[in-house]
Amino acid sequence: MLFWLFIVYLSFVSDLGLAREAPSLEARISLSEADRLPILPFQYRCYQGDDASVLRDEQAEDWSLSKDIVHLAYQWNLVCETRFSIWNPARESRLVYLKHAFSLTDEISLWLQQEDGTTERLGRAGVLVAAEAWPESYRLPSFPVTLQPGWNHFRSAQTSRDLFRITWSLEFPREFHRRADREHLMLGGFFAICLALSLYNFIMWLVTRDRTQILYVFYLSSYGLSQLCISGILKMHLVPHEWLLDHWIELYTVNTSFYFTSLFVYYFLEVNRFPVFFRITLLSVSILGLFHILASVWLSFQTLGLATLMLGLWISTAVGIVVVAAILRRVPLARTFCLAWSLLILGNFVQCLEFGGILPYNAWTVNANYLGAGLEAILISYAVAMKIRAAREAEEHAKNHAFSQLEKMVYPHQLEAMRAGKQLEETMPLGSSDAYVLCIDLINSSQQDPHQLKNFVREFFSDCQRAMDEGYSSHPLNAHGFRLKEMGDGFLCSVGFPFAIPTGQRASSIALALALRFQKDFLIRLASFSGNAQHPIGLSIGIAYGPLEGYFTLAGTRLYDLFGRGIVLATRYENLRKQFPLDTTKGIICAASAVIERLPPEEQQSFQYVALDPQQTIRDDKEAKGFYILTSHKLMSLDISSASA
Repeated sequence: MLFWLFIVYLSFVSDLGLAREAPSLEARISLSEADRLPILPFQYRCYQGDDASVLRDEQAEDWSLSKDIVHLAYQWNLVCETRFSIWNPARESRLVYLKHAFSLTDEISLWLQQEDGTTERLGRAGVLVAAEAWPESYRLPSFPVTLQPGWNHFRSAQTSRDLFRITWSLEFPREFHRRADREHLMLGGFFAICLALSLYNFIMWLVTRDRTQILYVFYLSSYGLSQLCISGILKMHLVPHEWLLDHWIELYTVNTSFYFTSLFVYYFLEVNRFPVFFRITLLSVSILGLFHILASVWLSFQTLGLATLMLGLWISTAVGIVVVAAILRRVPLARTFCLAWSLLILGNFVQCLEFGGILPYNAWTVNANYLGAGLEAILISYAVAMKIRAAREAEEHAKNHAFSQLEKMVYPHQLEAMRAGKQLEETMPLGSSDAYVLCIDLINSSQQDPHQLKNFVREFFSDCQRAMDEGYSSHPLNAHGFRLKEMGDGFLCSVGFPFAIPTGQRASSIALALALRFQKDFLIRLASFSGNAQHPIGLSIGIAYGPLEGYFTLAGTRLYDLFGRGIVLATRYENLRKQFPLDTTKGIICAASAVIERLPPEEQQSFQYVALDPQQTIRDDKEAKGFYILTSHKLMSLDISSASA
């Protein structure tokens, strides 16, 4: 199918035949010898016309002798007659089969010539003959004949609008049916592969919705249907009426196969990423294939058939160019596709060489295209499956990469919940609860070198985050603290909500331990920080107790956050260092009375109480009579190495 332009060439260089001998010789052969020959010797003559139902008068000078298949390729309005004689040496009649081994013949008739010169028509077959009118229910025109003792003379006439070949072979019934069974087994295996792979890939497409897979289904189905036409099986078993087939369906299926083949290759090899030359080269095949289907309305069968053959040569060339480019561009599975396509081309090429008379006629050369196409279908199905697998692996890799990046933005329990199918908004508590809030801020940060301060803040905040993450667990949702917001040189931290305190521990003690831990980490980092000596940097922490409520933002990037009175109070107590003359050298902790009162007595002793004058108030906490502080001098005397306990 793909290299039949070679056959067209033969039709121009051949003088209506490939073998000529002296016209006076007759095609006579003994029955025993005929059974051993693959091709019967015959005389033939060809003339212009389209009626194969009648015979012309015999004229010896018109006939040529051939002992091999005569290949005429494409011939318009041509009728070819043959005559041959078979000697039956036995005393009884013998049943034999005369087989014309070409399924694309429009019509062929066989006559038995009597001694008195009259002829008896033994039957007619061909594409344009209804299957029930064929002498034998077999995909190739075959005629069961009874050979009488002595000479039996036969004549035939045939015509075709498609490729033209003349061939006759003789087989005994047992061998004929045995060969037919082997052919049916081989062809059945090929079409079973096409059907099974088409159904498999169609079912897979229903699941994956991969465009390449459905195009392969159409490509494989249309190719299999075209081979059903060419092999004669469609005519004999599926579309037996000549008015349903009329030979056009062969051209429809072949051009449809070209159309889907080019589209499949285009997307399978990702030609859309190639330079425009390769895209145009391949898409031109699909455009021409579609044009041929539509052009059947006004083009003659012979013109469209020749155009289809040339398109077959073009698709072979176009796909070959694209495959080489794909290999050079290291397209995944391009080498596998190249091997599969080479097997298909090789099978078709061997069949074409046999059809052109270059290779001998035998089971291997006649059926080479089915063998090559079957192997190609299996390899392509493997390649399609591997391509989908590679796409799934790339998708899985991309998803895993996205999750690995998401791990930097959310807690492990959130990631686990999202992997399980939950929405982001379902991964954190949205209720309300009383909790401790720590407001952390750097003193004199604006007086420091921005570059040095940036590195100092990043490292210090990382230390603080590790302290808050201690005791973290997903089931139940526990942790020492939760960082609410980061505000340049400070941040907010909650204790007791949204993360619960690990069982057996006191929330107020955890809050104090975190404050002392932050101060410890700050002092450690401060030892290696060369800041502004005139305005030394310090750490201020405010601690308050109050209600909090969790929520997710509605617009833009969805963020989890907390709001409530506890946050407001924590910022107010941290700002007390600016309202009162407190020693803030290196660091200070200001805590609300509600916080200190919830601490064990031994932990309360470390704090100094600061009473408010009657005219003094704490903003948003007007009922407060005073607050507690822990200055840097007191901090230095504490064993804050145990603050993380």
